[in-house]
Amino acid sequence: MKKNSNQLEITKCHTLPAFWAGVLIRNDWADMDARESAQLEDWLGDNKLSFCLSVPGCVRANEKLPIFTKAHDAIKYYPNRIECFSFTFTIAKRVAA
Repeated sequence: MKKNSNQLEITKCHTLPAFWAGVLIRNDWADMDARESAQLEDWLGDNKLSFCLSVPGCVRANEKLPIFTKAHDAIKYYPNRIECFSFTFTIAKRVAA
């Protein structure tokens, strides 16, 4: 949990395929085919996450290089070894007491 002045922000980190970054950060679907789009939409829906496009910076890729792994958080939707980033999603904001 991160505190910004009098506002608390609850975040959750997920290790996800790096090629999802364009959609998650910029809503850029240009390089996604229909199957990949469906996989990402299913993952977002099942995890009750959105693109957070109305809140700047609410989804970001960590600054580190991608890792090549099969042990990522979208394995049910994309069951392959792939380069992944850690993405941080804001899941709740509230004013601190």
